[in-house]
Amino acid sequence: MRRVKGTFDGSRVVLQEKVDLPPDTEVEVLIPEPQDRYLPEVLEALDRVSPAEVLSVEEVAELVHEVRASQR
Repeated sequence: MRRVKGTFDGSRVVLQEKVDLPPDTEVEVLIPEPQDRYLPEVLEALDRVSPAEVLSVEEVAELVHEVRASQR
């Protein structure tokens, strides 16, 4: 089995790379849970925070809110 990334265009999943499959081949699509959808962006944003900087729970929540808002 191989993992291939894709994006949902509103009606179908468009793969980000070419795959060689015969027509009508069954595939399994994993859909992230809503709380997991923004995790890569949140982790990327946290990477930009200085390691010496300690964030409060409120600051992390605000960071998550900003990432979610930018993705809409």
